[in-house]
Amino acid sequence: MLSVVTTIAVGSHPLDLAVSPSGSQLYVANVNSSDVSVVDTDAEATTSTIGIDSDPASVVLHPGGSVAYVARSGDGVISVIDAASQNDIADIEQQPRPRSLAISPSGHRLYAVCDTANLVAVYDTATLRVAATVAVGSAPLRAVVNRAGNRLYVTNNGYSMGSDGTVSVVDTATHTVIATIPVGNEPCAVAVSPDGGTVYVGSAGAGPGSVSIIDTTTHVVTGTVTVGEGPLGIAVSPDGSTVYVANRFDGTVSVIDAATAIVTATVTVGGGPCGIAVSPGGGAVYVTTGSHNTVAVLADPVSAVSPVRPANPMAASRR
Repeated sequence: MLSVVTTIAVGSHPLDLAVSPSGSQLYVANVNSSDVSVVDTDAEATTSTIGIDSDPASVVLHPGGSVAYVARSGDGVISVIDAASQNDIADIEQQPRPRSLAISPSGHRLYAVCDTANLVAVYDTATLRVAATVAVGSAPLRAVVNRAGNRLYVTNNGYSMGSDGTVSVVDTATHTVIATIPVGNEPCAVAVSPDGGTVYVGSAGAGPGSVSIIDTTTHVVTGTVTVGEGPLGIAVSPDGSTVYVANRFDGTVSVIDAATAIVTATVTVGGGPCGIAVSPGGGAVYVTTGSHNTVAVLADPVSAVSPVRPANPMAASRR
C-alpha cells in the first residue's frame, strides 16, 4: 500500500517541483526562501541550493534535462537554470507576471501562465523570446501540454468562490482557443493522461475538492471524483492507470484508479501538500509539503528496493 516512506528537507515553503528525465533529481521551487533545491533521489537529500530572486512559484524541466525554467511570480521574471552547472544563466522579463509554467514535449515551446492578464505567453526556447500570446479565461492558474504537443490545457480559476471555472483548450500550432470547458468551482490543478485521451482538473472551491474528468475528443466532462480539500496538484502515473491528487487544505494525497474513477486510497502527508510529480518508472510519488519545508516521498514499501541506480535508470522500481 502506498505510504510516506521518507521526507527530504528542502527550502522554505516549497510550492512546486519537477523530476529529471532519468528520475535521479528533483528541482523544487521554494517560495519563501527564494531558491530552488536540487534533490538527489537516490541519496534522498538536497545536494544543491540555487538562489532565485523573488518568489519562485513554478518549475519545469526541459525534456532533455539540460535546463530548468523557474517562474518568479514576485518580480515577473523567468529564470533559466543550467542543469550541469546549476547556475542561473538567464533571466527573462515577463510582464504580466508568470504564475506558472508548462513546457512542450519537444522542449521547443515554454508556456507562461499569467493570471492577472488572462493570457498565456508562448516562448521559443531557442531564442527565449515570446512567439505568441493566447487570450484564455479569467485568472488562469495552471497549464499542461499533451504528449503529442498539439494541445495546451489551461485552468481558469476566476478567483471567485461562488462561480464555476473553465478549462481553455489551445491549439498549439495556431495559438488559438478551440474549446472552453466548464468544470468545478475554482479549478487549479491540471494533468493529462499519457495517451492524451483524458484531462484531469482539480477544483478547490469551498468544502471537499473535486477532480473533473474530461474526454479530450469530445471536450466533455465525463465524470467527477470527490477528493480532499484544496486539490492544488495532480499527477498521472506513466502508464496512465493511477491519478494522484495533492490536497493542500487537509494535508492528504488522494489516489484515484483511472479505469474506475474511484478513490482507492487517501495518504496523509501533512504540511499543506501542493506540488506533486511521479518518477519516470512510476514507483515513487514526490509531494511538496509547504509548511513542513520538505518533499514527502510516497511509495509501496513492499515493492521498494535499494536506491542504488541500475545501468538503466528507467528500470529502477522507484523510478
